[in-house]
Amino acid sequence: MVLDVGSERPLGWCLHGLGVLLIVAPLLDLAAGVGSLNPGQVPWRFGAAGLLSGALVLPLLGFGLMLVATAILDQPRLSRLLGVKTAVLMIGVLAILVIFGLDALQIRSQIRMDARRAFDLASLKAILTFGFETVVLAILSVSAFRIARAGSDRRAASRHRAPLVVPSRDP
Repeated sequence: MVLDVGSERPLGWCLHGLGVLLIVAPLLDLAAGVGSLNPGQVPWRFGAAGLLSGALVLPLLGFGLMLVATAILDQPRLSRLLGVKTAVLMIGVLAILVIFGLDALQIRSQIRMDARRAFDLASLKAILTFGFETVVLAILSVSAFRIARAGSDRRAASRHRAPLVVPSRDP
């Protein structure tokens, strides 16, 4: 598909808007579904982290759309900011993954034998989802920094170009 000249700016801003919506809406749904904060309770923490594993999928898509928008609109600073945010989020997801795994081991002993298989499958799904999300966040972060560097390099090159000199033909 070929874009008309000038249509990339509106497209870029649409992608920014969709990205923000995909980041914010699922997290608000999660906050409404979790209810009151009680991170000191292992069952609450386990349940909230399990819900978070599924709720992060759309926000990651939102970050990806925003990153595409920064490339289209040549916004290296915003791309760099997205790189920092996704790197910090990746570290947070890794920490949650470890805590979730430890909480799952602790709660597993309290689960009835006939329900353990379902518990184990749900726990494995959440752990794998967190693992894939960590990989995607790493890719987003590295890509964001590369896009930022390319945009900065382009801007620096355009500033340092020699002016075009056309010889005159005066007799």
